[in-house]
Amino acid sequence: MSTWISKGAFALALALLVSACVPSASSAPGKAVRSKSYLGGAAVAAGPAGYCIDERASRDNPGGAFVLFGTCAALSGVPGAGQPASPALLTASIALDNSETPTSDRFAAMSRFFQSTAGRAALSRSGRPETVTVTRAFSGNGVLYAKISDVAGAREGLDPGYWRAIFGMRGMLVTLSVMSHSSRPADDATLRRTLDSFIRAMRAANSGTGAESL
Repeated sequence: MSTWISKGAFALALALLVSACVPSASSAPGKAVRSKSYLGGAAVAAGPAGYCIDERASRDNPGGAFVLFGTCAALSGVPGAGQPASPALLTASIALDNSETPTSDRFAAMSRFFQSTAGRAALSRSGRPETVTVTRAFSGNGVLYAKISDVAGAREGLDPGYWRAIFGMRGMLVTLSVMSHSSRPADDATLRRTLDSFIRAMRAANSGTGAESL
């Protein structure tokens, strides 16, 4: 249930996150896309205010998409484009869901899986279950929330603690994650607020709002 991008793309995203509002010329900023259609138009990925899609690091495949979000200011090179007070690194995984069982009816099983050895291995950046602790898992408003610590992320500059959300949307299974850089860690309350804003943005974008760019 865990999807990760290549280490090169992830390193670039982390560099943008930890940099000042505007990256250096070597970061090659360009048009910052606030939202974009994926899976042949079946889904739209959109982040909270101040976040845009890193198109170089995102992937769109027939069975699913992986979308990486950074701050709009860092990605566009435009200081006024959007820079949250406590920048985070956001990811969205969108996969076709062929199950006949409603997503919310599977939350209990998903929660048990995350806390199992196999589930913690799937969540781990290194594939090793011992690096992961699921400190909380609960559901509400059609969303399964999990507060996770993964010490394996330290090798790539990630703070161990992060939040993840899973929910169903238009016949797809959506997984959102909100992380922060170890040198600029966001507090738990900020990460959770950002995740809630991320969920609202995704749901709004898929109820009729089109893709948007700066």
